[in-house]
Amino acid sequence: MDIKAGKDPNNVINAIKQSNDYKNFIQDKMQKAKESGEAYIDYNGGVGTGKDSLVFNSGDLKYSFQKITNISINGKMLDNGTWELNVKLSDTYDYAFTPDPSEYKNDLKATVGANAATVSQTQGVISNYNINVEFNDTW
Repeated sequence: MDIKAGKDPNNVINAIKQSNDYKNFIQDKMQKAKESGEAYIDYNGGVGTGKDSLVFNSGDLKYSFQKITNISINGKMLDNGTWELNVKLSDTYDYAFTPDPSEYKNDLKATVGANAATVSQTQGVISNYNINVEFNDTW
C-alpha cells in the first residue's frame, strides 16, 4: 500500500505530522544538524539499522505502525531558517507479537488486540502487507 499526498483517503499523513512522536523525532534531527553546522538532513534509519527509529506510542499510529522499519528524511534549511523535508516511511503492517509482555503493560486494548491478531495471523486468517508513506513537510 502506497500513501502519498493526494492519495491518502484515510488522512494518514496528517495524523503522522500531528503526532508528538513524529514532531519530536523530526525536531531531534533538525537540532542535530544545526549543532553540527549542517544546513541539510540526510537520515536513513529504522528498526534493525543500528540507528534510531520513529516509534509511535499512542493512538491509531501505535496500533498500525508502532515501530517504523525504515525511515528516510532528506531536506535542507532555507536561508530564512525554514526546513523543507521529504519524509519516507516503510513498514510491514503485521501483527508481530512481542515476546516481552511489559511492552503492553497497562494497555488492555493493545494486549487483547495483539494476541487475537497473532492467533489470526498464524491461522492464515489475516496477512501481512507492506506500507509506504511519503510526504513533504515544512518546519
